[in-house]
Amino acid sequence: PPHKPPQGLLPFSLRLELLAVAFSGIDSIRINPMEGERPGPSYTVDTLAWYQAEGTRPLFVMGVTDFLTLPEWHEGERIPELADLALIPRLGQSWNATKTFINDHWSPSGKWHGRLATEPVTRTDRRGLEYWSLGRPSTGEAVSRIYYAPMPRLDLSASLIREKWRQGGSLRGLTPRAVEEVISAQGQDVQEAWGK
Repeated sequence: PPHKPPQGLLPFSLRLELLAVAFSGIDSIRINPMEGERPGPSYTVDTLAWYQAEGTRPLFVMGVTDFLTLPEWHEGERIPELADLALIPRLGQSWNATKTFINDHWSPSGKWHGRLATEPVTRTDRRGLEYWSLGRPSTGEAVSRIYYAPMPRLDLSASLIREKWRQGGSLRGLTPRAVEEVISAQGQDVQEAWGK
């Protein structure tokens, strides 16, 4: 990722392998290597535009923390045009903060209203999930849904896993067993990236 320093970042091929073993057996999830095949920096907006050009509309899962920083992302305002979003709250972030951000950016007086706009209310889909619908202001055509997807809180992060590994602790219960095995087998690459 262009916004992260290279130190601490595992080689792309190893990250790809970890994803493949983590999601092995889940037919509805595909791991796509195209990020590593593209030259230059790889931005989320470019990845999502690639999927759109392929005729696919992905569901982009992201934390509320990241969602609230979209104005700082490379072309962050375009992301809801290219994918539906599922926002996962973390560290006590609320639906109210999310609603405020959506209103500040996509309501008729919002900063990004010219691109997409929202109604001041949420809707509920056939599964009973609440979402904001974003549409084109000129036509009213629905373009994107932003779901707020609260989950039982699990204080687990990549930094916690890295720190546990650096201390020589077990990753059991923090990652799938197959991920732990790959990290162990690729110890040299992991140590070069994460330190010891």
